[in-house]
Amino acid sequence: MKRINLITPKQYFPVPILWQKRFVAVFFIIMLFLNAFKYYVTFTELKRETMNITSLETEINKLKQALVEKRAFNEKAQNIEKEFADVTADYNILKKNLIIKDVMLKLSELTPHNTWITSLDFSYDNEKKLNISGKSINKEEVFTFLNNLSSMGKNPEMIEMNREGDKGQFSFQITVELL
Repeated sequence: MKRINLITPKQYFPVPILWQKRFVAVFFIIMLFLNAFKYYVTFTELKRETMNITSLETEINKLKQALVEKRAFNEKAQNIEKEFADVTADYNILKKNLIIKDVMLKLSELTPHNTWITSLDFSYDNEKKLNISGKSINKEEVFTFLNNLSSMGKNPEMIEMNREGDKGQFSFQITVELL
């Protein structure tokens, strides 16, 4: 047969129940304050990091805006450089045209009455050289023209002079370094 003991054995607690309840209550309150403090610290750090992220986003937006402005500035600078190059090229062409115009006006003044210019070759590299080909009725007019060219440039030089046919005309070639 089995025996069933209906009386529970006496429980052993070294501390009375009231003290145990107080201990648990104090422990619970301490844990509550500890968790509340951890929550406060975490919330404060989160708020600070959010502010840092916001300030970084603001700086990134400012940098993006500065980049856009710099790109626009660079494009404008390149456009201005292109326009300046075009203006410089136009200026050089205009300058050459003005020089040619001046040469033509001077040649019209310096050419004697019975002398004709048949071709002009103008080189505008390191030296401004003018090669003149023409015809004249007599030699004296050719030499007068050669002498007149000394006022237009330096070192006028007769390259060639030939008598053409029975008409008595003279063809000539002269080179002048323009001033």
